[in-house]
Amino acid sequence: MGELSLQFRVEEVEQKPAVFVTMTTTFPTIGEDIPKGLHSCWHVIEKAGLTVSGPPFVRYPHWENDQGTMECGFTVLETKPVEPPGETGTLGGMRCLVALLTGPYELIRPAYEQLFGHAHSNNYTPAGPCWELYISDPSHEPDSSKWITEIYLPIS
Repeated sequence: MGELSLQFRVEEVEQKPAVFVTMTTTFPTIGEDIPKGLHSCWHVIEKAGLTVSGPPFVRYPHWENDQGTMECGFTVLETKPVEPPGETGTLGGMRCLVALLTGPYELIRPAYEQLFGHAHSNNYTPAGPCWELYISDPSHEPDSSKWITEIYLPIS
């Protein structure tokens, strides 16, 4: 699976307009569901004529045990109404504890455990749904040990 290597920082994250598609998922199917959600969102953005301004993200507004709701999307330069299944909103606009993960996506779940442990040991209080930014594109970087993912935990 690879070695878990995390770097932590606290960041004031700028609020940006976003387009996303909301889906339900489970841990066993999330690896298949995320690409489907991002692909669906990309088509919504193209159809609306919007311009993507950042890497893909997945935000988790509700998660309990091994299942939850995820929002698969992209930040955009401007916002306007989009057709279903797309939705518009924002990403960021808050202070976050950020974990920088280098390695395969299989390490994301244990990275969350370390992120929440780091938050607890540094007296940070979670203050909203977490999200992931996928900095590396697996279609351009086949070596999963080099994939870069940022995991954001809003804090107060």
